[in-house]
Amino acid sequence: MRFVRSSSIALFSVLCVSSVVFANQYLLIEEQLAKVYKDLDPKAPIIKQVKKGEYLDLIYDGTSWHKVLVETPEGVQEGWIERRAGKIVDRAGNVPVFQIILFLLVVGGTLGGVLYYIQKNRTPSMVEGDEF
Repeated sequence: MRFVRSSSIALFSVLCVSSVVFANQYLLIEEQLAKVYKDLDPKAPIIKQVKKGEYLDLIYDGTSWHKVLVETPEGVQEGWIERRAGKIVDRAGNVPVFQIILFLLVVGGTLGGVLYYIQKNRTPSMVEGDEF
């Protein structure tokens, strides 16, 4: 029983941490050319123009505007882009390798723990090969 409880706690902890780690969202640009502004105003200076298919780190999801991070010659800057310029996605178009590895480790560890528990708690009649 102690094994099951500790395994449940470990699995819950891993799932909670992984949901925090992978909470990042991105803005996939769908317009041919979209402008990222310095301030929340279409009359503000333009930081960068982004092309269709680019992904921007999403900081804030507003009703009309999104706050995003963009790379400029001066470095990474925060900027504002109109909501209609793109759609919000969970991943920036890449394979979630870390999530796959984490999943395999959790499943493998759980399976190994279960097999160890079964082997440790076998009765002598199970070892001799009695049928049920």
